Amino acid sequence: MITGKIGRIIIGKLAKGEDLYQGIINILKRNNVTSGIVFVLGALDRVRVAYYNLEKKVYEERAHEGMVELTSGVGNIALNKDGELILHLHIVTQDESGNTFSGHVVLGTRVGVTVEYMILEIDTQLYREYDPKVGLQLLK
Repeated sequence: MITGKIGRIIIGKLAKGEDLYQGIINILKRNNVTSGIVFVLGALDRVRVAYYNLEKKVYEERAHEGMVELTSGVGNIALNKDGELILHLHIVTQDESGNTFSGHVVLGTRVGVTVEYMILEIDTQLYREYDPKVGLQLLK
C-alpha cells in the first residue's frame, strides 16, 4: 500500500482539437507534476483506447469517430525507473444512443468541445516497474 497527502490541485480545461493524452502530459510537465491522480470529463470527437490482451501481452487499440460525452475518466501519474513520466488514464464515453465506449487512453483521442481536468498532486512519488510476467509497468 502507498500512502500520501494531496498537495496542489490543478483544475483547467483542454480546448477543441487538442489530444487528450498529450494535453494532460503537457500540463503535468508544465507544472512539474510527477505523482498524482487525474480526473477528466467533457466531450470528444475521436476516441482511441486500448485493451490489454494479457495472453499476447500487447495492447489492442480500438477507435470511435464522432461526438461522444466523456462521462468519466480517471488515472494516475507516476515515473518509471528511467524517470520518464507515465500517465495511466482510462475513460468511459457515451454516444447519442447511450452506447458506451471505454478503455485505456492512447494518443489520438481528440477533444470535441472541451475537456475539464482535475489533477491532484500527491506528496509521495509513485513509481512503475516492468513486470515480465504481465508485460506491463505496474505500480511498485
